[in-house]
Amino acid sequence: MSVIVDQSTIVLTGTVGDYFWDDSFSAAEVSLALAQVGHANPVTIRLNSGGGDAAEGAAIHAAIARHAGQTTLVVEGIAASAASLVAMAGDEIVMAPGSIMMIHDPATFTFGTAADHQVTVNYLTAQAVSYAGVYAAQSGKAAEAARADMIAETWLDPEAAVAAGYADRVGEAPAEPGTAEIIDFPLREPSAFAYAQYRNAPEPLRALAATKGWGPPRRSQAASAVVPNRQTETPMTTQPTGGANPAPAPQPQGSATATTPAPADNVVDITTARSTARTEALAYAREVGELCQLAGCPDRATAFIAEDTPIEQVRTALVDAKAQAAANPVNPTQPPAGAKRFDLARAMRKRFGQKEV
Repeated sequence: MSVIVDQSTIVLTGTVGDYFWDDSFSAAEVSLALAQVGHANPVTIRLNSGGGDAAEGAAIHAAIARHAGQTTLVVEGIAASAASLVAMAGDEIVMAPGSIMMIHDPATFTFGTAADHQVTVNYLTAQAVSYAGVYAAQSGKAAEAARADMIAETWLDPEAAVAAGYADRVGEAPAEPGTAEIIDFPLREPSAFAYAQYRNAPEPLRALAATKGWGPPRRSQAASAVVPNRQTETPMTTQPTGGANPAPAPQPQGSATATTPAPADNVVDITTARSTARTEALAYAREVGELCQLAGCPDRATAFIAEDTPIEQVRTALVDAKAQAAANPVNPTQPPAGAKRFDLARAMRKRFGQKEV
């Protein structure tokens, strides 16, 4: 959860939707925040999000649009993808200096037959038309023109967003401390997100995401290999890498002198390595779980994850299982008897050899 309520101000940062391992905000959380402000009271909503779940973005847009009081929505940092639809709910939409907005077509993935993919095509088309109607209503454009902006994946700086009609004005930071201005704009970094997945993402955003490891990283052959073995970990050091070497600390009399090897140039930051491994493992587990869910056999996900089965092998096994089930149908519309919904926490405990609780 990343929703902050401060009197008449609500701050929304992170991914759109309920993602328990990322900073995120859901429609339910936004509705509760608005209720805390008061339905008839004016509210300022500060938004900084790289996007997320399209349906959740539509629900958050509806929740804000229902608010009876005056709504000032400030884009701080970025409002991309589903977050840009959230921004359209403001009675007044303000682009903070240095902020970015991006609108594009919704996207997802499908596992299954041509008929399964066609269902997804129909769903995405309906969702895109719905989004285009919201953008058109705000900008004054025809729905077809807004749809063209979506297809092109349009990135907008503050002035361009105002010129296109997707924002009402560019905010100005106070010239001096204490000067009168409706909104104070702190310097905000774009929220953590996998910006490289967007086709036309600006290079600075791609570089920032790569540098900070934002978003689900590419799955390595074995995420656990990123974490050094506890017995062979390189100790962290605070010794400077340049300049004169400091004098060695005095040793107590009668004690053996411990020799500490000089740190290598590529000393591993253990904390970062473990964090990266955990993020990779979670992204991998989630992808396996979704594939198994779509294939109608969620009970198989835990075993795949525990054995660290490569994604391609998971897909092949699921396709073979689906073909076998089609050749010998029992009840093709229902999962096998006793099948359990995929439990990510349980799968991760099994993968890392932790006991069930």
